[in-house]
Amino acid sequence: MDDVTNELLASASKRLKGNQRRQFQAEVCTKLCGGSPRQAEQHFGWGRETVAKGLREQSGEIEVVAHALRRGRQRSEDANPQLAIDIRLIVEPHTQSDRELRSSRQYTNFLAGEVWQELFEKGYSEEELPQRTHDTRHSQSPELSTQANPKRQATEKDGRHRSTAKVT
Repeated sequence: MDDVTNELLASASKRLKGNQRRQFQAEVCTKLCGGSPRQAEQHFGWGRETVAKGLREQSGEIEVVAHALRRGRQRSEDANPQLAIDIRLIVEPHTQSDRELRSSRQYTNFLAGEVWQELFEKGYSEEELPQRTHDTRHSQSPELSTQANPKRQATEKDGRHRSTAKVT
């Protein structure tokens, strides 16, 4: 096999993901490398464990199950539907409509940390509540959230409101 063919097959494999990639690699390995994952690794630069898994899937030795949708942490509201109801009860008194009525969305000035604290005081344990994060502007106090609103930054530096109107 020449280098151009090897590069082409390696490039084609990179464009595929997950099960499709393993199926492709297993098929190429079977036809061009005599079913040897080590040879496929040498010729194409593929991980031999991945090729071997593809070969096992191809032979029916193992079953292919896509778990992509099940990965990650389950939403707290899905695990505990009462939590979603309690969040709405806490936040709704502080919500307002879009002032210009361009959308039907509701807005609140209630911070995520404040909602978390209210739920904690209501009797939820830390394990039942969503994880507290301190690196997002939604959970930070307004003083720390100046990147979201540059006008606020100028106002909060010296505690006075500065007009942004241009004076001529």
